[in-house]
Amino acid sequence: MRQKLKRSQYLGFNDTWLLLLGIPFVAIIIPPVFFGLNVSIKAEVYCDTLSRALFFTTLMWFGNREIMVRIRKKLPSAEDDKKRILAEFFGVMTFTLGVNIVTLLGLIFRPHEVPDFAIPGIYSSVFITLFVATIYETIWYTARWKAARLEATLLRKENLQSQLTVLRNQINPHFLFNSLNTLTAIIHEHPDKAVAFVRHMGNMYRKLLDVHETDLVTLQKEMELLNHYVFLLETRFEDKLNIHVEIDPDVLSSYVVPYSLQLTIENAIKHNIVSSKNPLQINISNQGENLIIANNLQRKKQEQESTGLGLKNIDSRYTIATGKRITVIEEDGLFKVTLPLIKIPNRAHNHR
Repeated sequence: MRQKLKRSQYLGFNDTWLLLLGIPFVAIIIPPVFFGLNVSIKAEVYCDTLSRALFFTTLMWFGNREIMVRIRKKLPSAEDDKKRILAEFFGVMTFTLGVNIVTLLGLIFRPHEVPDFAIPGIYSSVFITLFVATIYETIWYTARWKAARLEATLLRKENLQSQLTVLRNQINPHFLFNSLNTLTAIIHEHPDKAVAFVRHMGNMYRKLLDVHETDLVTLQKEMELLNHYVFLLETRFEDKLNIHVEIDPDVLSSYVVPYSLQLTIENAIKHNIVSSKNPLQINISNQGENLIIANNLQRKKQEQESTGLGLKNIDSRYTIATGKRITVIEEDGLFKVTLPLIKIPNRAHNHR
């Protein structure tokens, strides 16, 4: 059994069905095609020729097949294709020539059959060789092409998954850093708010952990995360920050990448003035198959040093997980980020 599996590996498939069908098929067409015989005219001669054709077809088939397998074992890599094809060609043709020489030597003792079997026998043996070699070489190339394509697909999937993992791991430290800064700012002046802040922060972290290994989450779950995050922000900024959410309930079953709303709002706060004199207005709404996060544009004169996260992180995760991109535009004094809403009917959460 082990030897059979190993042989199938070098053939590119299990050829049992091909042997059972191919050998009789080739043997049947040899008498009329190469010897000009058919059963209705010379039944006895036809049957004799057919039995010989079946014997030589079997011999040539298995012989050429074995030669190709042995050569592939010695030259298995794609870099050896030229050498392998040449070796197979000379191997099968040498075998075919050898079989014909032995057959002709056997016909010396039956000289009356030489004219009938010598030349047609050579033609038929060459036909068998080309037939067998073409089939096995075509299937071998196809099998290798499929294997290479599958390997490339798996490598690409592994690479994308590793990219997702890196991007996810960037988020939690970033969020923790900003949350601790917020807590530090209020803990002495407003201890009661600090307690509520810690509670919401803990609830948010629990939800973050629930979706940490998920490529996509429902907008409903993302909004649950957002509600905790908004409380944390409003605790710190009070009237300096206004976040207005107006989302149709029927789109809450759509999917987005995790943390996308949080990071988009965080990006707006990071790059814009947030003050009592110039409050930052952030509106979140749905439009068609998109989610729009817009804020009034009032850039800081001296912006913080970028960490390379934020919108780039969201865009990268959208591209990897869905093939879609987010869009960012500035118009009429507004900075707008558009997140695609992904429709996936009956989708189970993709926990890994």
